Amino acid sequence: MTSRTLALIPVLLFGAQCASTGVVSQRPPSVLCAAGLPDEVAREGDPGVESPVLVRPVYANFTADAMRAKVHGSVYLRGIVDGSGAVREVCVVRALEPSLDVAAREAFAQWTFRPATRWGEPVAMAVSVQMAFTTR
Repeated sequence: MTSRTLALIPVLLFGAQCASTGVVSQRPPSVLCAAGLPDEVAREGDPGVESPVLVRPVYANFTADAMRAKVHGSVYLRGIVDGSGAVREVCVVRALEPSLDVAAREAFAQWTFRPATRWGEPVAMAVSVQMAFTTR
């Protein structure tokens, strides 16, 4: 049996918007990103805003279903890093395979950040990530 691991693409796209247009999924709508972000969420480029800094990532693992199906590719996610640095409201921007989508969502929800700040005060900010599932 070959070893299968998750490679996390270390690119974080801060303040990115995502829309559900073009996303095809069998999952409930609550898992997919809604168009737009709440008004209280800071955006990249807002005056005085500094982006959050990743402190602790949590990596997702291949699921048995995905291994059997020999699935590989990426799940694109968006979450909101709140003022304490916790990730909330995780949603799938672009799905890959149902079990990998769930694994990626659960892992991303456990990430911790040093929160974004506006003029030195913690604020919530959207963070987009790509989790790549590859075999090595």
